[in-house]
Amino acid sequence: MSLPKTLTDIANLALLSIGEESTNNVESDEARSRTVRTVLYQTIREVQRLIDWPELRVRKTLAQNSEMLDDSNYKYHLPENYLEVISTDSEISWFLQDGFFCTDAIEAKITYKKYSEEVSEWSGDLVEMVYRKLAAAIAPTLVENPQWLQMAERQYQQCEQRCLSQTQNRKRKIKRYKRNHGLVKNRLYDRYPYGGY
Repeated sequence: MSLPKTLTDIANLALLSIGEESTNNVESDEARSRTVRTVLYQTIREVQRLIDWPELRVRKTLAQNSEMLDDSNYKYHLPENYLEVISTDSEISWFLQDGFFCTDAIEAKITYKKYSEEVSEWSGDLVEMVYRKLAAAIAPTLVENPQWLQMAERQYQQCEQRCLSQTQNRKRKIKRYKRNHGLVKNRLYDRYPYGGY
């Protein structure tokens, strides 16, 4: 099965998973579409914030504001699609204030998580987690059978646990690789302290 490409596809996955009919356009004026829209964008934002999705990572050199925050700190503009800072390129001290990235560094390079409504950019796990959470959010309004409500909530919780577990495993693998890579370099340096490896 091909991955969905639009927000209407996401809405239809959610609707079909709770036994409802699909919609031709999530932006239409029909009742189902209006119900979906009331929670759709907030659902996307919450799911994207919850996990460090690799496909939402962006590295960027921030544009400096013409005004300094104070005598020692510069203000940098955050991107419009910014969700949260993941890391900086160097060990600089920084903080967020009034929508600006503030630091005493002359240049600010960051890795940040972006907000994306471009479904074609999403991984299969992000797609599933968004539509499962969306289904659980719209089910109380659209569905009368309590079993459908419970099933929608249970399916979202299972999906969330699986994705969180995968993220933790990925972080452990990266940490292990970095640690082992460092140990290899140290062992080589101990053996050949002046190079030649």
